[in-house]
Amino acid sequence: MKVKRAIAVMVILVGLLGVFASEASAVPGWYYCNVKQLGMGWGNCFVMLTDTAVVPAFTNRWFILNPAYQKQLMAVGLTAVTNNMVVFVNMEPAAYSIIDVMYINQ
Repeated sequence: MKVKRAIAVMVILVGLLGVFASEASAVPGWYYCNVKQLGMGWGNCFVMLTDTAVVPAFTNRWFILNPAYQKQLMAVGLTAVTNNMVVFVNMEPAAYSIIDVMYINQ
């Protein structure tokens, strides 16, 4: 069981290294996004977003909600999901970047 867990951890770490290396040129900015998934895990709030641009900067990418504002940001995300609305987010589009600002947009 420990071997399987060690292999899983190594696969995840190698995957994350690849993601971060390939997204070194990601440009911070404002993005209109669809909220695909939202939830808690490992002490953080995570949100999966997809850029709605004609040529998306990212699709189905996970981000971390800032722990200082996670309840408020979670409320915005849940409202967007419930009402099938788009969010307007200021962030760096690299996977697992921290989101500080998120607005609901119609």
